[in-house]
Amino acid sequence: EEEVRLFNVYEKETAKLYNFVYRLSKASGLDKVRRQIITSVGDVMVYMSDYWGEQIRGMLADKINPYLNSGDAVSLIAHSLGSVVAFDTLYHNIRSNADWQAARFKPANLFTMGSPLALFSMDLDRETGQQKEKFKEGAEPEMPDIPDSPSLKLLQDNGVWYNFLDAQDIIAYPLSALFEGKFKVDDIVVQTGTNPRKAHDGYWENEEVVDVVCTRLKMDFQRINAEVPEEAATSA
Repeated sequence: EEEVRLFNVYEKETAKLYNFVYRLSKASGLDKVRRQIITSVGDVMVYMSDYWGEQIRGMLADKINPYLNSGDAVSLIAHSLGSVVAFDTLYHNIRSNADWQAARFKPANLFTMGSPLALFSMDLDRETGQQKEKFKEGAEPEMPDIPDSPSLKLLQDNGVWYNFLDAQDIIAYPLSALFEGKFKVDDIVVQTGTNPRKAHDGYWENEEVVDVVCTRLKMDFQRINAEVPEEAATSA
């Protein structure tokens, strides 16, 4: 509702920025950029609010919870702001969710595409003014009450975090160096388009992205569905 209201206000005030002739000849591109900024920044602002951020992360956790004890290889595939939601959800629940800790649950893989997560590392703690623990350099602090401490990994030992990005996608940033010593991330540069807007939206249809993701999913499927060797079954 707030976004719609802002769009309506902007519509009424457009004439202050562009006269009629200029709007016809040159300003259409700038107008589209402004409208895109309203939509993109609006999404970020809503997610950064304490109430809606918790609601959104809760909705993702609710999708994962049925698989905590299933033995399935759970993978998260997230695009743009969704990559921030996915990272925050994993980070919070692995450290604070008693059900996840009791199940010793961690996803198999995390795939992020067109991720602005690096920009969110500049969102400092509101009380201390310092960088939040999840973005600080170095390993996570030791927490003996949490299974697998002190590593506190986001993923299973045999899992991967692949971060896909295109040079023309101005929203996407590398993550490997940002999380060095904390979480292992492999940055994979792909070509999704020359236009920045298309480059940001094109990961879902990119053949290289699809191939890499599907190869990992196939490996997980084969691993968890492999037949138990006869000698192992006999000894059990």
